[in-house]
Formats: sequence, C-alpha cells, structure tokens
Amino acid sequence: MDLRLEVQGDDRDAMALSRWLRDERELRGCVRQQPGPMDPEAMGTMTDIVVPLATAVVSGALTPLAESLVTFVRQRKSKVTIEVGSECRITVTGGDNPAALAEKLARIAIDER
Repeated sequence: MDLRLEVQGDDRDAMALSRWLRDERELRGCVRQQPGPMDPEAMGTMTDIVVPLATAVVSGALTPLAESLVTFVRQRKSKVTIEVGSECRITVTGGDNPAALAEKLARIAIDER
C-alpha cells in the first residue's frame, strides 16, 4: 500500500515537495513521482508523490515524513493531501501537529496489515 501525496498547486509545487522529501535521510530512496489522475478542469497534468507505506513504517520514516509535510505546507502556504487506498484521505495544513499526523499514519499502517 502506498501513501499518495497530492499537492494543491501546480507541478512545480509537487516537484519541490518531492525534492524536499528526498532530502530527508529516512526517506531517501523511497520517494518517487508518477503521473496523477487527470483532472478535466485543470490545465496540464498532475504529478503525485508516492511513498510506500510499509517502507516508511519499517525505516522509521513516518515521523520525519509528517514533520517534513507540515513544515513544507507552512512555508509554501499550500495544502498536501495524503491518500491511502481509495478510502482514506488526510489533508495536511500548516496548523497540524506533526506527532499527531505521524500517529494517524501509523494507525493506518496497522489497519492495512
């Protein structure tokens, strides 16, 4: 199961988040970009950032991932939506507590086992 990260904005924001996450030691090698779903209302294509959930759990990267996402959103004034499967969506805002976000992601990982 993957964590699919969708950045509200354009592809430059998605690429910036991808680079941002790749700079995290715990996330190196497990962050990838792939084309997102087509939005007929949007110009151009969307890019999703994908982090394998199991890899993030095993490598202890959930807390650094949560901290990085909240910091990125605070600095960029944008929103990031985390999608796990087709049922679970979490919107990350600058006011989120990184520890609480990491805990939510850990609970999702346990439920997905």
